[in-house]
Amino acid sequence: MNDEDSINQLFEEVLQKMGKDIAPGTKEVFSLLVKETLKYRDGMVTRGEEPITSGEVEKALAIFQKTIETGVFPKAIPARIEPLLESWVAALTLQKK
Repeated sequence: MNDEDSINQLFEEVLQKMGKDIAPGTKEVFSLLVKETLKYRDGMVTRGEEPITSGEVEKALAIFQKTIETGVFPKAIPARIEPLLESWVAALTLQKK
């Protein structure tokens, strides 16, 4: 399984865990998060960096969920994850406009 497949699978697993009572628009949000994650990963590869792993994406999702619940970004976010979280927030903000 390649990086893209594992990232897609991770998001699919999260959606499945949410069950059938998914709020309207959730799948669209997840689709946007997948797109932004793959774009971020591709940028890392282009710059010659080690691509983000599905484990790191899972950590980013946990931080993102906590941020949505509390309305506050944690003070200590791993350096490789922070730009991904920022890209998610920017993309979601643009989507709302």
